[in-house]
Amino acid sequence: MKMNHEMTQLKKYLGLQKQVFLKQQNVSSHSHKRELDLSMEKKGKGIIFLFGLLAMISVYLPSLNAAPLDSNKLDSIRTMLLQSREVELESLKTSIEKITNDPIPYLIAIADQTDLRVYVRTKAVALLSNYNDPSVTSYLETKIEDTHLHESIRKFSVKSYTESSYKKSPERVEEFLSQRANDSVLRKSIQSNLKTARENFNQADKKKNFKPNHSEQEFRKK
Repeated sequence: MKMNHEMTQLKKYLGLQKQVFLKQQNVSSHSHKRELDLSMEKKGKGIIFLFGLLAMISVYLPSLNAAPLDSNKLDSIRTMLLQSREVELESLKTSIEKITNDPIPYLIAIADQTDLRVYVRTKAVALLSNYNDPSVTSYLETKIEDTHLHESIRKFSVKSYTESSYKKSPERVEEFLSQRANDSVLRKSIQSNLKTARENFNQADKKKNFKPNHSEQEFRKK
């Protein structure tokens, strides 16, 4: 009897020890899990912060790296546009490129100057049609989208956009403008400029792929 009693007590003791051990394991596991959760949370916040920082850098770095505009050149180009009501765009382009070999940022600055007459700003936008540059493409897209702008500036932006970008990126231009085809201000401008751009593109493509026949080759030799 005494032996049985001792065995029973031993089993109880071992059972209690097991429960204590399991509780300790659970506490340790829970604590470890909590530490992991906190660690992951910190890492997640760090990653979000890093992406935010990279986004800010991508926005501001180009402007930080860009050379400041020469105020004398800007004044000269602005004055030229102010006096250019009867001057052809090609002549203006030639004159401006004598002032600077990088007219794009100057033209954009003038186009964005809200205290200037609209015709001056539209001239600047129209001149951007001569430059097939990613910065011009992106800029003109923002002007087309801006419903608060004067409608003349938006319409000239459509014209310059198709003239400067269609030849190189017809799919992009078609997709972008098709999404704004129902704009009450731009509808007709989009239709007419796309029509012209498509015709010019097809003509250029035909010339590129044109192969003269035998009689034409003989005629050219003569």
